[in-house]
Amino acid sequence: EILAVCLRNAGDYGKARDDSMRDGLTGLYNRRVLEEMLELEQRKREVVPLSLLLIDLDNFKAINDTYGHPAGDAVLRSAAATLADNARRADLVVRYGGEEFAVMLPSTCASIALDVGERLRKSIENKEVEFNGNRIRVTASLGIAHRSGKDPVPVKEIMSQADQALYQAKNTGKNKVCFYSSSPVLVGIKNKSAGILSK
Repeated sequence: EILAVCLRNAGDYGKARDDSMRDGLTGLYNRRVLEEMLELEQRKREVVPLSLLLIDLDNFKAINDTYGHPAGDAVLRSAAATLADNARRADLVVRYGGEEFAVMLPSTCASIALDVGERLRKSIENKEVEFNGNRIRVTASLGIAHRSGKDPVPVKEIMSQADQALYQAKNTGKNKVCFYSSSPVLVGIKNKSAGILSK
């Protein structure tokens, strides 16, 4: 009986701990987990490549205003599932807050990060959410920041750079990927054929 109680308590503790790390709506890891993982990266003795994507659903308020908040929740769940399904196994996908998500790509170079970002953007754009007879489509803007293995940029700076790149994507037409380079110049791609866009 004592062993059974101990095992049950351990299971309850493990579930509570897992629940505290998850976003209740989407099931993704939450912002706290991302911050802890970035802090672990910061503490590593050897600096390794790291890329960070910030993803914001475009015109999300209009979805809530037009179809209602339950429809908005359905769109958020759909976007979260799409990101999780199309990210790589080693990537950390989190709900950053509101209609914003983040993906941490460990040991990933800048060119691969751009490819991943574009794949995620297209996946969201091509997804259709059905809710109460309505078919809802949404697009996303993405900002990417990168730290190379030779550049020990603090993780807080990477967050700031990704946010600046996201701001550029939102303010230059939305539904695109923008990358923060070390120049610092923001460049972006809307699709493969569009090429590079300079600020």
